[in-house]
Amino acid sequence: MEYLMSRYPIIIIACLVLISCNRSESETLKPFAPANNDQKDELVSEIPHDVYSTKSGRAEFYGDAIGTIGIFIGQSGSMNGDIDLQESTMEFSVNLKSLSTGIDRRDRDMFVALKADQYPEIRFTGSFEPAFNPYSTGKQAVTAKGEFHLHGVTNLLVVNGFLKRQGDAIVMEADWNIDVTDYGIDPPTVLFVSIANEVDINVSARLLPITTDLTSAGPADYPATGHRSENFAFQLR
Repeated sequence: MEYLMSRYPIIIIACLVLISCNRSESETLKPFAPANNDQKDELVSEIPHDVYSTKSGRAEFYGDAIGTIGIFIGQSGSMNGDIDLQESTMEFSVNLKSLSTGIDRRDRDMFVALKADQYPEIRFTGSFEPAFNPYSTGKQAVTAKGEFHLHGVTNLLVVNGFLKRQGDAIVMEADWNIDVTDYGIDPPTVLFVSIANEVDINVSARLLPITTDLTSAGPADYPATGHRSENFAFQLR
């Protein structure tokens, strides 16, 4: 008994050391959780990928019809694009002949006006800021600055839009307008109706990590801003 009593303080000290070591180890192994932002968005636990891509984004083009109360609308559901979150860069392109107005004759008139055989692609390449926070599930406003290529002409362009984390995907939406004469295009006449110089462009896409089957990366689950019509038709009222 005296022997045990003499060893009792040593046993207590050893237990305290083991408890301290276990506590230190559990704190060291605690998973990283980024600081919550001002909007107190739900945090996403997965480590994000750097590059996200789509082959089926949506692009819509609206032009006012001169002398009528109506609009000309062409849309494509096969916009290609990549967003690099590490570099804060993006690139999107649309094959002009993927645009559709819903009527073949209108499509042919549009392709002739845009010289789609000679200049088959519309492309935007640029960078955006501020940097995207991949741990936030909230909608994040970004401004993209870059080069817009159309009809063999390249102009600098500034576009305001939004990025949003949606599960493993990144949802993008943006809209802007251009004057087609800045790109050497005479405003087209479609079925004997002239289209105004100003054309509004609206794009939206759901981008997946490049390791994923991109055929499932369709348009965003919610509509992009600025839609004027749901049927993508030439409307005369």
